[in-house]
This record gives sequence, C-alpha cells and structure tokens, in this order.
Amino acid sequence: MINTDHMAQTIEEAVSRWKKDDVVNTIEMGGLGPGYEQCIQIGVFSVAEKLIGNKFPEGNEALNKYLHEVLHQCIKEQKGLSGLSGAQAGAIMNLAYHYVKDGYLECIKKIAQDDPDRIILVNRSFPQGN
Repeated sequence: MINTDHMAQTIEEAVSRWKKDDVVNTIEMGGLGPGYEQCIQIGVFSVAEKLIGNKFPEGNEALNKYLHEVLHQCIKEQKGLSGLSGAQAGAIMNLAYHYVKDGYLECIKKIAQDDPDRIILVNRSFPQGN
C-alpha cells in the first residue's frame, strides 16, 4: 500500500520536495542495500529535474545519447554520484525518463499494483554515523 502522506502528484512536485529534503515516494531500483539505493535515487531526482519541460529526441539511439549526456552533467554537479556502476546509471536514466515521460504518479501506481514492495520512501539526506 502506498503511503499517501508523502505522495507528490507530479514529478515537478516530487523534485521540489526532494530538493527541500522532504520525504517522497519512489520506486526501488537497486535492491542491494540502502547506500546503493540512495545513490540511485539521488541520480533519479537530479536527472528528472533536468528532463522536466524538455522534448525527448526521436529514436532509441538519440534518446540514449541524450539521457547519458544529462546523467554525465548531473555527475559533474552532484556530490554522491561519482563512481556509479553501469546498473546504477541505467536504473537512474530509466526511472527518471519514465517519471517525466509517463508521469510520476502513474509510475508509482503501476508498480504499487504489480510489485508493492518496491515502493519506498526516500529523501536527500542519507543517515550518517558519528
């Protein structure tokens, strides 16, 4: 079941909440632990922010090139994204693209119906030890 207390209706709203360090719903993409997943989600919201309002190139090759360029721009700007694995990079580009293209809430609802355990709550801050 989705926790609607933190449910944004659009990717614009989700990115805004993320930037304020509020908790947002998202889709788990890594499954390899909290640090691995946090890196993916940092990338997802960073890339999504840059994709909002932009037209996507036609064709898979042009789209993939565009998404890679946006991700690399985010890596240069965002602490915490250096050293991504290929799987993390792919997960970031895939989820950010679908949040923008297909709709954030629509993506969340679809996964909640098909695989509800993948709906997680995240925020920008990652718990740190002393």
